Amino acid sequence: MKVSILVPIYGVEKFIGQCAQSLFSQTYKDIEYIFVNDCTPDNSIQVLEEVLAKFPERQQQVSIIQHEKNRGLGAARMTGLQLATGELMMIVDSDDYIAIDCVEKLVARQVETGADIVDGAYATFTGDKIMTTTAPWAQLSTDKYLKAILIQNTVTNHVWARIYRRAIFEETGIGFVEGVNLAEDYAIMGRILLKASRVCLNEVVYYYRYNDYGTFAEGVSARHIMSVVRAAGIVCDYLRHNDQKGTYYTAMDIGLLNIYSIAAKVGVNRQEVQQYCGKPSSPLFRCCLPLATIMHGRPLRWLYLFVKRLYKMSVLHIN
Repeated sequence: MKVSILVPIYGVEKFIGQCAQSLFSQTYKDIEYIFVNDCTPDNSIQVLEEVLAKFPERQQQVSIIQHEKNRGLGAARMTGLQLATGELMMIVDSDDYIAIDCVEKLVARQVETGADIVDGAYATFTGDKIMTTTAPWAQLSTDKYLKAILIQNTVTNHVWARIYRRAIFEETGIGFVEGVNLAEDYAIMGRILLKASRVCLNEVVYYYRYNDYGTFAEGVSARHIMSVVRAAGIVCDYLRHNDQKGTYYTAMDIGLLNIYSIAAKVGVNRQEVQQYCGKPSSPLFRCCLPLATIMHGRPLRWLYLFVKRLYKMSVLHIN
């Protein structure tokens, strides 16, 4: 069974060598590598080609796609997705790396279960030091896991450290969106789990590079936050059209409280957020939205944290 591995490349000259080495060293043989060069300004492609030269058996499996202009992470991932031909697919960020048997183990678990998504454990590292190891929330059903993603800041929602049945993207019409370069993982996982089955593999298969950029929404611009708002809007629109029973509306509304509050913090007004995300379904939450323009949204932030904690305890049964 062929596996397509999609790797966007931009500004990773220092890291792409380690990433490529781990990809080409995989114990699994039937792999298609799609690297998307999003007009990187450094020597990332040269470093990649130098590593590839050491793996002649892999060279026919590698495609390096060139964007004519820099289009961002969402567009680079979408280019890779459109060109992928494998029955299964993985996404790897070019400053991370994977275990030598990552693909083999994820494929074996997918074949065993037939699941649309196999979610592996991952380790966070800096330099040569492993900082933490994160298990894939195997204790949550797919239903509860999606709800936990929708209320935000509760479980991991990354697109990497997973293998997908590629056809699930075609069957659902879900893909990456150009211009959504922050929270793009949320925009994928917040939709696809409505239709996809998920199982877990409690072994570390992926190594995520830690970058100390500070607390989210600190030091980022309104432009960056608008990417987050757009991602949330994509998820909200999808759920409103596809969740006919409203099973996930409460979780979605709780997440919207967070979106409105972080937008207010950087000066993005309610009308701009509403343009993409709409208003929460709950009358109580809708009445609270004017608070987003008072005291820089702090009351709304407090409400979000309080309601989210109640929901986690009463519905998800997690602390």
